Amino acid sequence: MMKFINLTIFIIILFIYSNKALTSEKIIIKIKINNEIITNFDIEREIRYLNILNPNLKDINDQLQNKIAKDSISKEVIKRNVLKEYFDLRNEDIVIDKFIENFFINLGFINKVEFETHLLNFGWSLKEVEEKIKIEVMWNQFIFDRYKSQIKIDLDKLKNKIKLDENNKFKSLFNLSEIIFRVEKNNNYTNTLNSIKKSISEIGFENTANLYSVSDSSKIGGKIGWIEENSLSVKLSNAIKTINVGEYTDPVKINNGFIILKINNKKNEKKIIDFDNELKKLIKSEETKQLNNFSKIYFDKVKINTEINEY
Repeated sequence: MMKFINLTIFIIILFIYSNKALTSEKIIIKIKINNEIITNFDIEREIRYLNILNPNLKDINDQLQNKIAKDSISKEVIKRNVLKEYFDLRNEDIVIDKFIENFFINLGFINKVEFETHLLNFGWSLKEVEEKIKIEVMWNQFIFDRYKSQIKIDLDKLKNKIKLDENNKFKSLFNLSEIIFRVEKNNNYTNTLNSIKKSISEIGFENTANLYSVSDSSKIGGKIGWIEENSLSVKLSNAIKTINVGEYTDPVKINNGFIILKINNKKNEKKIIDFDNELKKLIKSEETKQLNNFSKIYFDKVKINTEINEY
C-alpha cells in the first residue's frame, strides 16, 4: 500500500513539473477574428509551415516572418469562416489527391512519403496540410460556383491568337514567379513600388512575394511554375521579352492591381499544333485569371466586414 502511495505522489509531482515546463512560455492572444482566437503558438506553427513552402523565408528577420504568418493564417481563417456558412466542413468529402500531388511536386519532392517525412521535421502532419489545401480547393470551387455566370471568354480572340502562332515551330515556356500588389488608400503608387523594389533587393523576390503579394501564390514565394508564352496576355508577353532569367519586369496593370513577373528559367520546346487542345488551354487560362480576380474582390469584401483585432 505504501509503495502505491509513493508511486502516486511521484506521478503527481512529475505531472506538476511537466505541466510547468510546458507552460513556461506564456500563451498570448495575437489576433482575434470575430470570435476566433489566434495565439503566439499558432503564429509560430504557421511560420514553420510557410518555411516548408518557401525555405528562403528563414533568411529574413523574425518580425517580418511574424507579419507574413499573421497575414497567412488570418486569410485562411476568414476563408474557412465563409465556407462554414455554406458547407459542413467536417462532412465535406473533397477528393484532393491530385492537388496534394501537384503541391508536393511543385515544392520539389519526388513522392508523398518524402514530403510527409519533411513535414514531420517541421512539426506538421500530412493530414494537417491536407486540411489547409482542402480549404483552398473548396474556396476556389465556391468562387467558381458564385461567379461562373460572369466569366466572359472571347473565343474569336483566342482562336486568332492560335492561328497567328501556327507558323512557329517552337513554343517558349517560362518558369515564373509573381508579385501582385495594390496601392492602398493611405499610400501612393511610387511609394508602394519603391518599398517592393527595396524589399526585393534586401530579402529577395520570393520573400517579398510572401510579404507584399495579394495573390494566393504568395504562400509559396509567388511561384506559378511553367507557363507557355502564348497563355500570357500581350502586355505580359511583351514585358518578359525585355528581361533575362533571374530578372523581373516593371509592374504591369491588371484589373484593379499590378503584377511583377520574375523569370526563374525558360526553355523552348518543339510545338505540336492541336488546335482544339490549344483552345481548351487558353480558355482555361482565361477562366483562371478572371476567377482569381473575382476571388480577390470577394475576399476583400468579406474582410472589410470581418472584425479583426491584433494585440
